[in-house]
Amino acid sequence: MRKRSLLISIMLVLVLPVIVTGGSKRGVSVDDVRGEWYTVDYNNAHPSPPAKVICGLDGTISEYPNLSSKEPQDRGTFSIIDSWVDEQGNLYLKVNCKYEKPDSVHNTFDLWKLDRDGTIWELNRNLTEFPSRIDRTDPSYMLFNRR
Repeated sequence: MRKRSLLISIMLVLVLPVIVTGGSKRGVSVDDVRGEWYTVDYNNAHPSPPAKVICGLDGTISEYPNLSSKEPQDRGTFSIIDSWVDEQGNLYLKVNCKYEKPDSVHNTFDLWKLDRDGTIWELNRNLTEFPSRIDRTDPSYMLFNRR
C-alpha cells in the first residue's frame, strides 16, 4: 500500500505540471532556433517584416530587408526567458531581443513558436510585455521558414 501511495505521489508530481500548463518543459538551447530564416507570403502581415533573419549560435540576431542583402537592417541579441512544448510537439519560447543601433537601443518581448519539425517559425512581438499567444491577426505577427 505504501509503495502504491508513493508511486501515485510521484506520478502526480511529474504529470500535474504538464496538465496545468497544457504542455511540457524541455531543455532548450539557441541551437533550436539558429540558422537562416526567410519570410513567406501571408495575410495580415507585419507592415515591414525582414525578408531574412539569421539567428546565431552565440545568441545574435540579424534582420535583412531582402534575401540578397549583405548588411542587416537590424542587429542585436536574443535571450530565451522561458519555453514549453504543446500537445502537438510545437516549441514555444518567450524571447527578449535587444537591438542596437549607433544612436539607439530598443528591446522587444517576443513569443516564438517553432513547429515540431523545426521548419516554421511564427512570432508575435510587443514593446512592453510578452504576448500571451500566437495571434495571426495581430499586426506584429511574422512567419518564417527555415532555409
